Amino acid sequence: MARSRPSAADTLMQSEEFVEIALSSIEREIEATRDRLRRLAEVAEQLRQRRSTAAPASVPSIADVVAGATARRKRKHNMSADARKKLSERMRRRWDEYRKNKAKAAKASK
Repeated sequence: MARSRPSAADTLMQSEEFVEIALSSIEREIEATRDRLRRLAEVAEQLRQRRSTAAPASVPSIADVVAGATARRKRKHNMSADARKKLSERMRRRWDEYRKNKAKAAKASK
């Protein structure tokens, strides 16, 4: 029976550089997972503290806790009304041009 030649994938899997890249990627993912776990444990601890100190009627809803944990600062919109209007007109023209070209392409392919 003839021996088969190793494929490029087999050679790559045996490559030291590939192994290093794979290991570093896995280690980054492990660190990210540990970080997420740490943050979840902190939120759980906060919930436990609130539960033990708060009266049953004043316990916040899960939605409030999640919203508080992921709350972001609102951005200030600095665009003037005139600038919004100009942008709207440009986008309308751009989409009209896109639709026109799409219709031409569909017509040409038939």
